[in-house]
Amino acid sequence: MRCVHSKAASPDTVGFSCTLPGHRVNQTPLICAAVALFGALLPACSSNKPQPEKYSAEAIATDPDVPIGSVVNRLDTLLLQWNQALVGRPDTRNLSFRHNLVLEIAKITKQRFEELKLELESGAAVRNRAVIAAAIGFTKEPTALNPLISALNDPDPLVRENALIGIAQLADINTPVDLVADRLRPEESVQSQVNAGVALMRLADAGAKMDPILPNLRLALRNPNDAVKTHAAYALGSAKDTHAALELMGLVKNPGSRALVAAAAANALGKIGEPAAAPVLIEALGSPEMAVREEARRALKRIAGDDLGAEAGPWRRWLQRSESRPPESPASRAAGDTSAR
Repeated sequence: MRCVHSKAASPDTVGFSCTLPGHRVNQTPLICAAVALFGALLPACSSNKPQPEKYSAEAIATDPDVPIGSVVNRLDTLLLQWNQALVGRPDTRNLSFRHNLVLEIAKITKQRFEELKLELESGAAVRNRAVIAAAIGFTKEPTALNPLISALNDPDPLVRENALIGIAQLADINTPVDLVADRLRPEESVQSQVNAGVALMRLADAGAKMDPILPNLRLALRNPNDAVKTHAAYALGSAKDTHAALELMGLVKNPGSRALVAAAAANALGKIGEPAAAPVLIEALGSPEMAVREEARRALKRIAGDDLGAEAGPWRRWLQRSESRPPESPASRAAGDTSAR
């Protein structure tokens, strides 16, 4: 059963907030909207519809005598519900429901970790391996990293795709990001590319060292898939990659860019703190898309160190005043700091 969701952006989903327990998400809520709107998270929650379960949820989470097949079946059900909740309305009830799902998945996977790890590494059933690959990242335990990295080489694409989601949920800064970035290659499945983008976005936000794969992320800004572009933009912003600024500006001002792509690019430019992007961001304040307008304003606030409002006029006057003494780019400031020493 495929759990892929793709729908147009709407005012109800922009502003989606998804801070999961034990997992710090980006400072902007639009990341979660991007995840929800662009491919969701689980490419395949299972290969079959979950079977009715004879054990109680409490027994599955706490009783070591419950068969591993029943544990996997319960995790499959929870992951399906979690995936669906990600695209639900961001009201208190839904957020609470998703919070509880995450807690239960984490509880089960921690309790039965060694058995689940063994099943992931050597189990014959693809469905079991796929479910476990997505689930064990919820443990937030460093011991989950190696099994997930190994699962990237699983013979079944379903398992490889879900392993990327496990890596995204784990968000361990020691993750070898180059192995994840390899899944951005055009010859990989579209879902692998999307999930790799999600994983790299979360890893960059967690503070993983992204320098070795910044060229991969810059190239991903030209990917034909909007989800990949969006996640790459967020990751580049979190990594403060000044070399991506020109490409990001192009995404903001391109009238063909989807709203969340342009919004992600604007967000990234603000995080990078690129003054040369100010004219493009000021123009974006007039975008018909609320997400783009809001992110452009946030980016300008970061660059200027001040909030001049939602209208372009005050920002244009600020830019004119700045032209006599153009602000330095982050790269220039860094060079100046070095020479000063």
